[in-house]
Amino acid sequence: VGRRVARLGHGVPSAAALTTGGTDEPFDGDEVALAPYDGPNGEYASVGDDGELSVDLSTTGVNNDGETTVERVFVVENRGDETARVWVTHDATESVVLYESITNGGVRTASEIDQRAIQGASNNVTLDAGEHIVASVYVDTRSDDVATGDTLLNEITLHVRQSDDSSD
Repeated sequence: VGRRVARLGHGVPSAAALTTGGTDEPFDGDEVALAPYDGPNGEYASVGDDGELSVDLSTTGVNNDGETTVERVFVVENRGDETARVWVTHDATESVVLYESITNGGVRTASEIDQRAIQGASNNVTLDAGEHIVASVYVDTRSDDVATGDTLLNEITLHVRQSDDSSD
């Protein structure tokens, strides 16, 4: 089985909201599933009638000229019979990081978040059959390149590669 791609549209206006919307190329397999996390921050994620995952932080917003971290928002689960490597790519700047949730308590540093990023093929996470990760969202609007109201992220693509596929 080869690469699978799901596209999720995200709008991240600074000091406003993080929203995911419709996909223009729906994920076409059952091997890897995206679902809201079963916990408090899972309420920001939902799966629509079309099977697309949406994330909406409009009730909490994104800090202006600061950092926003929302832990444990959605789950990426390997429901297939083979090991799969998963990662995301997106059209945002470095101000947005999607990362594997950190299980120990305490303050999250930018370094810890970067080390657990699931962005780019080089940061792929290997999931055995039945295994999952919980994903979190980090937004840093302290950059001079970010102004109030800017859209920071429009689209996220989930990549899945089965263990026997060595191509990108």
